[in-house]
Amino acid sequence: MSSVIDDYEPLDIIGNGSFGVIRKVRRRSDGMLFARKELNFERMTDKDRKQIVAEVNILKDLKHENIVRYINRYVDHEARILYILMEYCGGGDLGAIIANARRQSRPLPEDQIWNYFVQMLLALHYCHVPGSRGQADVTAPVTDSSASSKQILHRDLKPENIFLSSDNEIKLGDFGLSKQIATAAFANTYVGTPYYMSPELISDKAYDTKSDIWSLGCMVYEMCALKAPFHDAQTYNELSAAIRSGRIPPLPKGYSSALSSIIKSMLNINPAMRPSTLQLLKIEQLMYAKKLIDVNKMIPEIRVKHEAIVAREKAASAREQTLVQREAELASQDAQLQADRGNLQSQKAAMDAEATQLAGHRAQLDADAALLEKARTEMAQARAEFDAQIIQAKQAYEVFTTQRDAFLEEKARWEQEGRLLYVIVSSVKLIACLL
Repeated sequence: MSSVIDDYEPLDIIGNGSFGVIRKVRRRSDGMLFARKELNFERMTDKDRKQIVAEVNILKDLKHENIVRYINRYVDHEARILYILMEYCGGGDLGAIIANARRQSRPLPEDQIWNYFVQMLLALHYCHVPGSRGQADVTAPVTDSSASSKQILHRDLKPENIFLSSDNEIKLGDFGLSKQIATAAFANTYVGTPYYMSPELISDKAYDTKSDIWSLGCMVYEMCALKAPFHDAQTYNELSAAIRSGRIPPLPKGYSSALSSIIKSMLNINPAMRPSTLQLLKIEQLMYAKKLIDVNKMIPEIRVKHEAIVAREKAASAREQTLVQREAELASQDAQLQADRGNLQSQKAAMDAEATQLAGHRAQLDADAALLEKARTEMAQARAEFDAQIIQAKQAYEVFTTQRDAFLEEKARWEQEGRLLYVIVSSVKLIACLL
């Protein structure tokens, strides 16, 4: 359980009750603010515990923009504390707004009163008319199958139980004294804040949804007069007598007769004569106030859509400028391509002429190659003849060499024989001389 509690950072205490406090907490995961009731159920009686259980059971099923949203509950059995996590309303409560206006002697503007009035009425209608839950048009006939489900009586409507969100949206809260009853049934339990009690409730009679209508009338009156309609009563008996008398103090000057008339109808001593939430929602001024709220709710959405459209237009304009720039670039590139194409065509013509010239050169080279081949063939033939002549010359040389060698041998022999003959002749001549 401590892990669940630790998920939220405790901040300021924003309320106190009989069994604990209401604390502002911040969710650690995303920084979102919530209101957390911290109730010590050890000090509670069985009746108190049942009342808390009833409140939780009522809250978890109420999903309306003008009702404080229930988030979750968890129990710390060790510390005996029940935690109820709810929507945080950062705008305070209606009681504080009225008290502030009273201190400053500054009446609330009627437009603001109609605005708060219709929001409280829408929340109450959601509780009183089960079949209206989920309907877009709350004034339409109830056809939903949930019409047989139980009504919810708040039973403790007062300015301190009307909270405001940070954007000034009314949030009906504190269903601690609320009760679920079957449709058209009556309750008899004595509950509520005395100044806002209906005559039937203060007289200890049976009551129904019209008792909440009385309390709503008291709050609307207080927004105009800056004090409760029976505020002058000093004791409970005086208050009871004043409420049951049916005499309502007049509203301060400055407010419309329509507003005064509606307040008087809600503060009719006879419950049957008081208007229901559905009847009130069909009153022109309240219908207008609701439409104005609906329009104001649409403004942020319209603004977002407008900003999205403007953003898309800017994006489209930027894309258009980009396209124009791109088109200019493409035109420039096309002109360059055309120029390059002309240059390429000129180069191609020059290359074609050069190719023709090269073809002529090639033909000449082919002719020269043919002549060269012919010359090579002739040279090969001449070489063959030359080689044959060389062979013949070698053979003749060999014959010559052989003959020369033979001649030299013969010459040597002749020289030897000559020398010998010379010797003989010389010898003969010598002998002859001697003789």
